[in-house]
Amino acid sequence: MELAGRTAVVTGSGSGIGRGMALAFAEARMSLVLADLDTNAARRVAEEVRRLGTRALVVETDVGSRASVEALAEAAYALTGEVHLLCNNAGVTTFGTLGEIPYDDWRWVLQVNLFGVIHGLQSFLPRMRTQRGPKHVVNTASIAGCAGLPGLAAYCASKHAVVGISETLAREGAAWGLGCTVVCPGNTHTRIAESERNRPPEMGERRPTADVVSRPSPRGWTPSSSARSCAAPWWTATSSSSRTRRAAPW
Repeated sequence: MELAGRTAVVTGSGSGIGRGMALAFAEARMSLVLADLDTNAARRVAEEVRRLGTRALVVETDVGSRASVEALAEAAYALTGEVHLLCNNAGVTTFGTLGEIPYDDWRWVLQVNLFGVIHGLQSFLPRMRTQRGPKHVVNTASIAGCAGLPGLAAYCASKHAVVGISETLAREGAAWGLGCTVVCPGNTHTRIAESERNRPPEMGERRPTADVVSRPSPRGWTPSSSARSCAAPWWTATSSSSRTRRAAPW
């Protein structure tokens, strides 16, 4: 798919892989709709995008809220009339072993990581289906969506679900010209270990992140390396530390 002149929506765009996606797509001359709960961070990314010579719209978005994501879709389509690339990227994590994870942690992680993707698809797919020409969805999962990892049960459950949804969408969307990619990076240098900073009060008490988990591995991916793979016409595995799946070509 030729990216120049088309429009991309990226959730969780204020940092990490979302920021990397935004910059990669801006370099490809796409217009960007940047969604994030942290609008200050998203505005900083928008300035970076504009310095690359393309336009950016910031929309405050809580992907765990169906109404908030529907408002994002309305804003995105008001900008250019079409969305060619939807990146359901926002995500959070908590840490704890099974039987000890508080119910509020389960609710929060699934609301953002799983229902954030569901809300994105429910709001954007009916609109994208009516568009002519190429259209694509990128869902950010994780290597945790391909294997069980101790201490990350809620996160693993959410990402396994995202992989399943993505592979289903690849098959269903092919019938009407929509492609789907699920991104499954390994350890990536992002701020996801600091997810608690954006935890809303109704999703339980904020808990400190274990220090051992919050220190990134020196062998991890950079956000830009994960994001640039999404901008390529085919998803290619570039690291033995990550498992990737190509759900469909662009």
